[in-house]
Amino acid sequence: MNEQEKTLKALSLIAAELHIQNHISIAVQKKFKIDHSFVSELLIPELADHFMAYFNGGVFSPGSVMRLKVTAGG
Repeated sequence: MNEQEKTLKALSLIAAELHIQNHISIAVQKKFKIDHSFVSELLIPELADHFMAYFNGGVFSPGSVMRLKVTAGG
């Protein structure tokens, strides 16, 4: 893996974590209860791979990769 690939991988991981955090923050703000068991470490690599593909010219659609389970009344 060259330096550019390492940088893209790091950016992808950061983007994935920020994306998840953004969804959690929005859900909390709207007073939804989040199923944290669904937000697992297994999700981050899949989402990071999605962002990696996006950075390489792919389509931005992380919603197709990640779904947070939320219910009303947190």
